[in-house]
Amino acid sequence: MSAAVVQVERVSKRFGATVAVAECTLSLQPGRILGVLGPNGSGKTTLLRIMAGILPPDSGAVYFHGEPIGEQHRHRIGYLPEERGLYRRQSVWAQALYLARLRGMSGAEAQRAVMEWMERLGLSSLRERRAGTLSKGMQQRVQLLLALLHRPAVALLDEPFSGLDPLHTAQLAEVLHWLRAQGCAVVLSTHQMEQAEELCDELVLLHRGRVVLSGALPQLLGQSATVALEFEGELSALLERFPQVRLLRCEDGRAELRLEHGVEPMQILQAAAELVHVRAFRWQRQSVRELFLQAVAQGEVAA
Repeated sequence: MSAAVVQVERVSKRFGATVAVAECTLSLQPGRILGVLGPNGSGKTTLLRIMAGILPPDSGAVYFHGEPIGEQHRHRIGYLPEERGLYRRQSVWAQALYLARLRGMSGAEAQRAVMEWMERLGLSSLRERRAGTLSKGMQQRVQLLLALLHRPAVALLDEPFSGLDPLHTAQLAEVLHWLRAQGCAVVLSTHQMEQAEELCDELVLLHRGRVVLSGALPQLLGQSATVALEFEGELSALLERFPQVRLLRCEDGRAELRLEHGVEPMQILQAAAELVHVRAFRWQRQSVRELFLQAVAQGEVAA
C-alpha cells in the first residue's frame, strides 16, 4: 500500500464538557475513498475540520506526507463544509476565479480550471448567476467546484450529496470515481449508507467521538452474513457445532441466523443438510447500514 497522504494519530478535541473527538487514529491513502459514518453529533465534522487544519486538536497530531500539517499544506487540501459559505451577491464565475487566484493560480490557469470544473459539474449555464439566487442543490455543486478546482491531493467532503437530486447525485459519484483515478485521497462524510457502500474503499464509524469500527470495506462486510433457513428438525446440533452463529429468531420451521467471525454461508448449508431437512436456504452479506446500526448499538452498550 502507498504511503499515507494524511495520518491522524490519537487526535482528541473537546468543546467545554463535550468530547467531540476522542483518541481518533486513521490514515488516508492516495487513490482511495474513505467513508466517515456516524450519527449526528458523533464528531464527523469536527474530525474533518481538524484534518483540514482549520481546527487545532487538543491532543494528538495530524501529518501531511509525514510533516505536521500547517499553513504550507493548505493549497494541497480541498475542503467542502456541510454549511453554505458562498458570497450570495457575487456571480459563480467571479467567486470561483477569485478563490482560484487565492490558491496561487495565474489568471489563465484559474480560467482554465474554473471552466473545466464548471463543465464537469454541469454549471456552465450558471456562470453569471448570483450565488444567492441558486437552489440548495445548485449551491452545493458550486461549493464542490470551489473545493476541487485547484486539483487537491486530499479532498475532505462533508455531506457532499446533501441537496442533490438523483441526476446530480450520480454525477457527483462519477466525479468521486474520477478523483480516485487521479490519485486523490478522498474523505466522504455521509449519512447515505448506499453511497458509502457503492463508493468507499474503507470505512471509519464514529460514535460519540470515538472510532468504533474501521477497515477496508470488503473485509468489514465479509465479517458477517445473515442466513434465512426453512427446515424440518432441530437446530440445536447446528448451533453447537458453530458457536460463532447467533440464532436471531426461530418459529414454525423458519430461522434467521447471524454468521460472524469468518463463518461462511456454505458451511452452514452443508452442516444443515446433514443435521436437518432443508426446505429453503437464502443468505446475504451484511450491508453498510446494518454495520452502522450494529456498531452504534454496541457503542451505546459500551458507554
